[in-house]
Amino acid sequence: MKISLNDNTLDVSIVIPAMNEAANLEQLLPSLMETLEGLEISYEVLVVDADSPDATQAVVEEYGGRYICEAERGYGVALVRGFSEALGAYVITMDADLS
Repeated sequence: MKISLNDNTLDVSIVIPAMNEAANLEQLLPSLMETLEGLEISYEVLVVDADSPDATQAVVEEYGGRYICEAERGYGVALVRGFSEALGAYVITMDADLS
């Protein structure tokens, strides 16, 4: 997959690969959003999901994240897709499983 970088319009993009992680995202996203708000920077949270049958999309949207559905499965594929969609000058990756 070819990556073309977007013009940086935000300070930070957080990319979170996910598959059936709705329950974990219910815990992670509120805390993450609160922390980011406290930093007083511009940011986005992108959750790249492998088309999970759970409520991942609804949870992401509830907490103000950007949901990206990636049909091709794989951790690396999800990261590359997130990087290609990110608008931040800096990109941080996190796991959705609270590890």
